[in-house]
Amino acid sequence: MESKADSIRRKAASRGAASRDRPKAAATKKARKPAVAKPAKAVDRKAATKTAKKATKAKPTDTVQTKRPIEMGPALRLVNVAIMRGERLIQQTINHEMRPGQMTLLTGPNGSGKSSLLRAISGRLSTVRGSISCTVPLLYVGHQDGVSGVLSGRQNLASWAGMNGVADAASRIENAIGQLNAAPFANLPTRVLSRGQRRRFALARLLLGPPGALWLLDEPSVGLDIDTMQVLDSMISSHLGSGGLVLAATHLPLAPYARPEVLALSETAEEGMNVVLASQAADKATKSAASAKDETAVR
Repeated sequence: MESKADSIRRKAASRGAASRDRPKAAATKKARKPAVAKPAKAVDRKAATKTAKKATKAKPTDTVQTKRPIEMGPALRLVNVAIMRGERLIQQTINHEMRPGQMTLLTGPNGSGKSSLLRAISGRLSTVRGSISCTVPLLYVGHQDGVSGVLSGRQNLASWAGMNGVADAASRIENAIGQLNAAPFANLPTRVLSRGQRRRFALARLLLGPPGALWLLDEPSVGLDIDTMQVLDSMISSHLGSGGLVLAATHLPLAPYARPEVLALSETAEEGMNVVLASQAADKATKSAASAKDETAVR
């Protein structure tokens, strides 16, 4: 039989085990209780209204607006241009357009009107018919150098800069002289210089002009040595890169890296000569008839 002492020990042990199990049971009960969501705080209506207005005014960040490139119109346009030299029609229908950054080589045999076309575009020669429109400044370097023999190369450039209102002329003149390697003879009268040396000062005027101008060049490489021809090619490439234009009449390679277009003039324009002369004769006859009619009315 179980003694009284053993009975007391067994009961005490059972009570201790029960007391140890009570917290675990309570934790289990708490874990088994379903979680109750707390009520959300009331949102201020005024703050919500302001936020909505800001969201309406804000620009969407996920929309990317791509700008279309601006297409530049032609800076030079020739439409049905006819040119005469004396009483001879040398070209009767010339059509061509040029845009900023473009170069055109004017080719053709001797007497086809290359120089005459350049002079017509520059305003030095009248056309028989057609239209020439240019929206940019013009810089013309003709077959002749156009420098005064009694002045030095530096004085010629200073005079040209003064007549054309070139800003910061002194420093730009020195830069042009240095770029064309003309400093050793810049103070000598140009009448004692060689053709190639005088040509350098004629071309130096191009560096004094505005960046977006149309350069009209008539045989610009004549008389130049190889080194100066390379300098001229570099000048042309830089000018085209800044949005300028170049129209050059030449028999020699010029700025091949610029990939110029070619405007080839035909040798003769005999087919249209009689038409143009007849048109001029008709205009003269009309004016004479009108003048005679006015005189009769006065009498």
